[in-house]
Amino acid sequence: MKEKLLAALLKHHPALKPKTARKYVDKYTQAVIPELARQMAGMSSEDFSTGEIDFPINQVTKACGAAKAFGPHETIMGVMQMHGDTSLIIKLYEGNSITHRVSRVCLNQNYKKDIMQELKSIYVEQEPSRVAALTAKANKIVRIDAASLDSYIKQTQIDLSRKNDAAYEEKLIRNLQVAKQLKSLVKWDDAGAFVEEYWEQIDSGRMHGHGLSLQRILKEVRHAALGRCYRYDFKAASYALMTAYALSIDPTLKVAAINDYVRHRSAIRKRIAKAIGVSEDRIKTVFTAIGFGAQLKDNPYNSIRGLLGQDAYHRLLSNLEFSLIKQQLDAVSATIAAELGAGDFEMAGLLCTALDPHTGHKRTKNQRLAWVYQRFETMAMELFRDMVPSECQQLLVVHDCVYLDRPIPARHLADIKVALSAMFPMLNVEGEWVTPIHTADFIRPSVLQAREEDAAHRARIAVEEQRAMFYKSPRLATPPAAPPVFQTVH
Repeated sequence: MKEKLLAALLKHHPALKPKTARKYVDKYTQAVIPELARQMAGMSSEDFSTGEIDFPINQVTKACGAAKAFGPHETIMGVMQMHGDTSLIIKLYEGNSITHRVSRVCLNQNYKKDIMQELKSIYVEQEPSRVAALTAKANKIVRIDAASLDSYIKQTQIDLSRKNDAAYEEKLIRNLQVAKQLKSLVKWDDAGAFVEEYWEQIDSGRMHGHGLSLQRILKEVRHAALGRCYRYDFKAASYALMTAYALSIDPTLKVAAINDYVRHRSAIRKRIAKAIGVSEDRIKTVFTAIGFGAQLKDNPYNSIRGLLGQDAYHRLLSNLEFSLIKQQLDAVSATIAAELGAGDFEMAGLLCTALDPHTGHKRTKNQRLAWVYQRFETMAMELFRDMVPSECQQLLVVHDCVYLDRPIPARHLADIKVALSAMFPMLNVEGEWVTPIHTADFIRPSVLQAREEDAAHRARIAVEEQRAMFYKSPRLATPPAAPPVFQTVH
């Protein structure tokens, strides 16, 4: 990769000394590649699918240094980004301090394979200063299974040693980077392994984890860190919560298609995925996105069209089943937006202001709707968690799902479902065991402990059985005289 960059740089700037050009390439790659690894570790599944990456360009530009051969004010970052064959990244959005948004980039397709190979072979820790800042504000301890995480890292390395398709290879590389970075943050006490996190409550009541939080990372790594556990999930939560609220405003709304999706989402996604020729995971991402207010626009910069590609995107828009769900969802959103109006409004004890307190800008319609959804979701999760029995340890909350160390007893779960349906009529919660990816020889610590206890129990039984073989009761030391078998009659 470096040789290709060097050749391209010298082609565009033949007067540049080869030694200086190599220095620029080295500094550029040494700043960009580690930062890509850090940013990719914190990407959501949706961002990873679209290929868009948050990227602190100013920070990386400073790390690269000055390009004095091009003048006193030119930077190495600026020189390398001048041409498509000398840049590793392509800038999609320029960040600024007004909107408080960081720049977004995507990988240059000319170098994408080379970049992923570099990420495969290096290990990058989280930025020390950022880790220190988050640790200083840490207010949450999440218990993890360190042995499970280690086994996941080992298995991912084994998988990477095999031949994989490009998309799966990228996912494995990213997950490996995340898992290794998470492992570097693990601490220990008498109760075992844990990570410290900083969680912040926003004005809708939702709790957000910052940095490399288990809330935010891909589920494969999260599950590896938590180990074998049980997850309860609100299914199609945005559709269920917002539709029920819209019906409370206007009971005449037609929402049969949404009701069908809430109840049979998996079958519907499979049908649509097959009809338009994409994976079910991508259709699930599309439904999640439009549930949170994503727009369907036929331009190359639209995230959903970028995810599917132009042809599949057009097939999606012409799919009758999808179109009907989207039309009804738009009607739900319009009904709620009209009810809320344009000013401040209060919901369940919290105030949504017209201006976003974080940015200072007026909230858009979709941002106000997102606030409403987050408020309902938080209320539902608080109700659920308050009713979890004390014998079930709550390991982690991830907005619309909660991880426990064991299933809730059936009768107790039935009570929780009744309470939830009374407040949110369309909301349903489902549970399932989480089994992390691990090596073939991995044995969970709890299983090892159970085996040790079982072996100790069997050993005690064997000792007692041995003693019993030679045991004589004091009461039987002098046996009573046996009665006569025959009795003589005179």
